[in-house]
Amino acid sequence: MSNLLSKATCIEILKKNLKHEFVLVDFTLENINSDTLGFLGDHLLLKIFYRIQGETREETFFVKCHPQVNENQEECLDLGLIRREVTFYKEIVSKLQSLVPVKFSPEFYFGKDDDVLVLENLHTKNFHVSDEIYLSKDKLKSVIINQANMHAASIIFEDSRSMLHEFQEDLTQNRLDYVEGHIRCEWRNNGIRCVAKLCSYFTGRSDIEKRVLEYSANEMTKFDHIYEDGVNVFCHNDLWGNNLMFNENHQCRFVDFQLAKYGPPAWDFLKVLYFNTEYNWLQPHLSEFINLYFDTFDLVLTENKIKSFSKKEFLETVELYKKPVFLEVCICCTYIFMSNEFNNTLRQQKDVIHEFDFVDRSKYIFPEMERDEFVKDRFRNIIVPLCEMFN
Repeated sequence: MSNLLSKATCIEILKKNLKHEFVLVDFTLENINSDTLGFLGDHLLLKIFYRIQGETREETFFVKCHPQVNENQEECLDLGLIRREVTFYKEIVSKLQSLVPVKFSPEFYFGKDDDVLVLENLHTKNFHVSDEIYLSKDKLKSVIINQANMHAASIIFEDSRSMLHEFQEDLTQNRLDYVEGHIRCEWRNNGIRCVAKLCSYFTGRSDIEKRVLEYSANEMTKFDHIYEDGVNVFCHNDLWGNNLMFNENHQCRFVDFQLAKYGPPAWDFLKVLYFNTEYNWLQPHLSEFINLYFDTFDLVLTENKIKSFSKKEFLETVELYKKPVFLEVCICCTYIFMSNEFNNTLRQQKDVIHEFDFVDRSKYIFPEMERDEFVKDRFRNIIVPLCEMFN
């Protein structure tokens, strides 16, 4: 890990963080802990020691880099995820953050091509990942307010420059999910096969399994890209529990922008709800969250004298995207619902991780469900509503 950063880089980082003259003493990098916090990168703690007026002090920062040890290393390098995330933080997220008053992301301090990303250490400000399986209503409202501000900032940004024109390759990487032979397509195809098998498992109906596979093959490409008939924004696209951090006042920060894309606001909005609530609980509360999102979004744009889509248009796109987004979330959940114990073991076995990621995920999920009733219940709570959509 020592070659990830240099003393010159640490001086550059401190200059962005400190208002006073200082002398660098040393720096260290260490693993945050042994649990699987992120599947597509290592998380490290950077400690920088420096002197001001003869007193030695310490500042800490969050560092993300390609896996240094586990068997995900080659896969992550092939996907270029750190490079994309560096671009997003440096060129987009930090710019969007400057356009709205609500803080939604950590401070960006340094990024080195496809190697390393250095961000504000949110733990020092008492931000932590929630231990709730489903977010409380107050936390969910905070997430939606942040998201509405981020999407509004995207509209403001594009009032003077084209985000898609400048960053098209990085913002449309999700299209590779449907290019046969690409690593992203292999991952997604494995996920949809697993979801289809889970549908059959929980309902005993092979016809629903078949419908899910056919819908994925024939319909999903119409939705999982730029919305040609309306407004598109910068979407985080992966706001599940591990990518949301809260303080004691339920203020929220978004992290892990590596899967961000350019798409309709409704896609990102629905993903937040489906990832972080139980489907049956959500239904009577959906209108309230729609109103909160749109009112926040509209207020920010009105203050900037910019017009975008109407509430009617937003409601129409929410309705249009319910089914494809829910299916997409189910695919992701075949990856994130497994226990930490399972994931920590999995990440150390190259043959197993390849089979889980790209060949037959269900081979590992079904035994895990039989072993762990909690895992089984989580899958049931999301797969059964999906089956109802395809009934």
